[in-house]
Amino acid sequence: MGFLIQAFAFGTATFAIPVVIHLLFKLRKRRVVFSTLRFLQVAVLKETRRLRLRDLILLLLRAAACIFIALAFARPYLESQIEAGGSGKPAEYVVVVLDDSPSMSAVDGISTRWDQALHKAEQYWKDRGSDDRIALILSSEPAQAKIEFSSSQRVADEVAQLKPAAKRGSMGVALHTAVDLLADAPGNLRRIVILSDFQANQIDRAEWAREEQRAVRLTPPVKIDLEPPGEAAPKRLNNVAITSVFPRKDVWIEGVPVVLAVRVENFGDGDVPNLPLRIVSGGKILGETKVGIGPKSAAEVELAVTIAKPGEVYGEAEIAPKDALPEDDKFYFAFKLRNGVRILEIEDELQSGAPETDEGYYVRMSLGLTTRNEPENSFFQLTPVAVKELFPTTFKDADLIVMTGVTELPTPALAALEQAVKSGKNLVLFVGRSTGSINEGFYNGPLWKEGEGLLPARPGALFEGNQKESKVDNLDWFKAGSPLFKPFEDGKLEAELRKPEFLQHYRPDPADLKKGSRPAGEVLAKFQDGAPLLLERPYGKGRVVMFTFAPRPERGTNLVVRHGGIFIPWMHQLVKSLAGAAQDASRQLLTGGELDFSSINQVGGVLKIQPTPPQPLELRSNVETITIDNRGIYEVSGRKDGLPDKAYWAANLDPQESDLTPEDLTALRGLYSSNPEEHAGAAGPMQLSKEAKDELKRASPMWLYFMVAAAVCLLLEVMVRDFWER
Repeated sequence: MGFLIQAFAFGTATFAIPVVIHLLFKLRKRRVVFSTLRFLQVAVLKETRRLRLRDLILLLLRAAACIFIALAFARPYLESQIEAGGSGKPAEYVVVVLDDSPSMSAVDGISTRWDQALHKAEQYWKDRGSDDRIALILSSEPAQAKIEFSSSQRVADEVAQLKPAAKRGSMGVALHTAVDLLADAPGNLRRIVILSDFQANQIDRAEWAREEQRAVRLTPPVKIDLEPPGEAAPKRLNNVAITSVFPRKDVWIEGVPVVLAVRVENFGDGDVPNLPLRIVSGGKILGETKVGIGPKSAAEVELAVTIAKPGEVYGEAEIAPKDALPEDDKFYFAFKLRNGVRILEIEDELQSGAPETDEGYYVRMSLGLTTRNEPENSFFQLTPVAVKELFPTTFKDADLIVMTGVTELPTPALAALEQAVKSGKNLVLFVGRSTGSINEGFYNGPLWKEGEGLLPARPGALFEGNQKESKVDNLDWFKAGSPLFKPFEDGKLEAELRKPEFLQHYRPDPADLKKGSRPAGEVLAKFQDGAPLLLERPYGKGRVVMFTFAPRPERGTNLVVRHGGIFIPWMHQLVKSLAGAAQDASRQLLTGGELDFSSINQVGGVLKIQPTPPQPLELRSNVETITIDNRGIYEVSGRKDGLPDKAYWAANLDPQESDLTPEDLTALRGLYSSNPEEHAGAAGPMQLSKEAKDELKRASPMWLYFMVAAAVCLLLEVMVRDFWER
């Protein structure tokens, strides 16, 4: 036992005060005169013995009270309690960071790393004192504590109910949260215990080093213990996983198989020969093959599968290796197959038996369509239609609408076209004709509508060149980064784009792009004379792209005949960009990510989400995203454009979880070399600073015990004295 205030310890000598007083009163005698002592002699002898016993007891009680009071003022403490660093008072505050990422499901030996971690945690709870306070942070929810400081029994009960999460989470963020939590914790015994498989791709050493510096700068410093699931440091485990599945093309063609590219990765050190791989949809095997993969490598396998019809496609790719992590042996996929890119081309009229005279002939040629009725197995499915054959339902199935040299549209057809673009379809306008001129009354009137119509800007004056006089125009500028000019980002093709000559084009006023209440448009390309060559402007949910020349060599441009190497990729990019064919058709998500179904659900509708295995969930339409916590296929039913619609999404583990390579635990512990103690284990004692020890000494309750003992002695002294005086 030690004393915080040594001087008061010498006060124990005050026990001599009652002894001295007792002796002084004993020496004082008083003579009393009695007539006879014959009858008192026996009674006096008995009383003297009784008083001697009373005085001795009172003397001991008074001396003990003096000693206890002096010891209380000396502020005593037990050395063993201080050195234990938390085995007694005050309580130790511990934050346990538990890695519950999918990689903890890996089988290591005869059990999973998760089971091993739970076994170690169970022993840790038993080693905690009843006054210790434990907080729990999971790597899957790293920004906040699962349990803030509570009893070890409560934390143990919670952990026993847990299982590895499907989402990756962040150990770095969890460590940051742990340091923040302990910064506000009371007491001087504070510790962080990280229980993890220490997956290498989960650990940013720079980030962990920063958190270590934050921990040691606290007063007193916080110790960080790194604990693997088992007794030994984690080792690299062999694992094979499917990391992606996607279609090579998103177009469905009847009778033509859909090619799926399946990426299989071997994260282990050995060869994996003849690994069975199969594609399953709706319980039916669509295709299967075998793949061989070398150590620490990947293979992309193509399987041709037959899909009955276009639209939503979902299923899973499966392998059956004997590896450490079975959860990544099945990969869910979902995508939508388009029934080709459907282009609706509108012309004034179609010449019987002479397609080469059509205004849109060279546009069709650039897309590889040499006739008006191209076979259905073409990627670009173009339907030419004359103005007189337009009906309100004509635009329904079109992915892209192209108008070439149209002079006028009937009012019902124009209204239907406006509605189609407003609902999200895109329109391409070629202003100009190979013979004659456009109908300025129609273009400046119903098609323009003072900036409220489909036309981005009024055509303006007509530039007319002369080949013999070398009076021609060329492209001078285009907007870099625009999707419509993506093929020309290469310097050589950009130079080629400036070579075609234009003999005739219109010169719209760019100021028109801002007129009307609709959103403003922009110029995407200009001629050398400064006139716009290409303009674009939103219209509702769709876009209108306007070329100011006719796609014909007569009174138009040699772009379509002498510079096919420019016109063809330009038109392909135009169609793919505006028709949406260049977009990724897959709907792949990582667990923990967000499913955005705003494109399907409309206000007032009900959204049904049904993952696999079925867990039906209904959400109101004002919710546009949800977080995906589990693997599987998600069926989303809602309404689109007022009609019932359905789509599928697939959720899989983060591929990084499949790489079971651990960080070097010895090197990682080296980041925490500034801690005053070797990393012997999470339950070991913590070495404290002098300031921390002084605080523990001041907090010792032993002084109170001595004060209580002194009070008891004084109380007994009163009781004994009163008893003997009766």
